[in-house]
Amino acid sequence: MIHSTENAADLRIALLAEEPKEQEQLIHLLRQCLQNLGVDQAHFSLFPFSKMKHLDTSFGKGLYHIVFLELGKDHRDTVSFAQHVRRVDDLCRIVLFSSMPDYVEESYRLRATHYLIKPLDLPKVMEALEFCHLGNLTEHPLLCVRTGNHAVSVSPDKVLYIDHSNHKTHIHLSCDRVIDTDESFLEIASILNCDNRFLQCFRCVMVNMDYVSEITGHDFVMKNGDHVPIVVRGNKSIREAFADYQDHKLV
Repeated sequence: MIHSTENAADLRIALLAEEPKEQEQLIHLLRQCLQNLGVDQAHFSLFPFSKMKHLDTSFGKGLYHIVFLELGKDHRDTVSFAQHVRRVDDLCRIVLFSSMPDYVEESYRLRATHYLIKPLDLPKVMEALEFCHLGNLTEHPLLCVRTGNHAVSVSPDKVLYIDHSNHKTHIHLSCDRVIDTDESFLEIASILNCDNRFLQCFRCVMVNMDYVSEITGHDFVMKNGDHVPIVVRGNKSIREAFADYQDHKLV
């Protein structure tokens, strides 16, 4: 299962590639992989560099979640920078790539998350991102679930509500998409319970209070018009929890 200051929850990836064509290719592959993983384009940023000195100057603790580093002509500078990353920000994932496997042993010493052999392609970059465990990197961790034979990553920011029926958990998104998964409701709810925006209002139903338009006698009316039921027993405590959340948002 699961430092652009405008939104601390955004995924930030720096990449170093010497050749412009390789840099463009890696950017394209990363965008495609992140899209395939269900990460909204509004929730990730890519920072390309062609010179190590520019990346070195820009780097700081918490600034990037992942750095992709090419071991090319100046591989000693790259190794030195990776060592600096390890000293400054132990949480930052390092992905190394090269045209040959000569530096695999070096990657172990640097505690790199993954090592890729060029030419890069979609499966290789996808595997590297999966090893990075994207769901553990951001302030509001991505919700990672399986649907069919595929893994999907969803930002809680996009979740309207979740419910369970017909042996499936349904994740309703703000883009009018519904993700059906075999993951148990309790497992997903246990993750979202760590996020104070989410409130369980009925058996196997949980809402994101940021998307509640109004509350009636027996349900929440969501901003997309859906009605989400509120349990009869406990109705008062749920209403109070919602009112407290709204009050705290105004502070």
